[in-house]
Amino acid sequence: MERARCQFTHLIRDREAKFTAAFDAVFAFAGINAVLTARQASRGCTHVADERTLGAAKGLTVIPTLILFGLVFGRWWRSSLAAAALGWPTLLVATNVMSVEAGLLGASGLAIANTGVGVLIHQGILQMIRKLWRSGSAGSRD
Repeated sequence: MERARCQFTHLIRDREAKFTAAFDAVFAFAGINAVLTARQASRGCTHVADERTLGAAKGLTVIPTLILFGLVFGRWWRSSLAAAALGWPTLLVATNVMSVEAGLLGASGLAIANTGVGVLIHQGILQMIRKLWRSGSAGSRD
């Protein structure tokens, strides 16, 4: 692990019994935190939420947040896309979610894509409103 060019900070693994505490200790010694996946729900229970699943769900808020950002600021779409491309990776580095690495380019691309969805919805709604307004004002001139 020491010779690897990438530095891993977390190991995600399932809860199978073959992974013992000694297995986790090897990674802990190398500075890698072992994160267990969520427990599988029984057939009668469709929703199991523990602290880890709620923590993992927080990472998924990027999509609605950036789509909402595009919806609100879609009128200024060039600035919105630039702000998402620069702001989201900056936020990831500032909060120690990621270090400065090549993966930030992917994060930037996803931020642009998610914000772009919101911008497209915003622009589509604007076009519909303009079309309705023009058809309504054209009818009132007759």
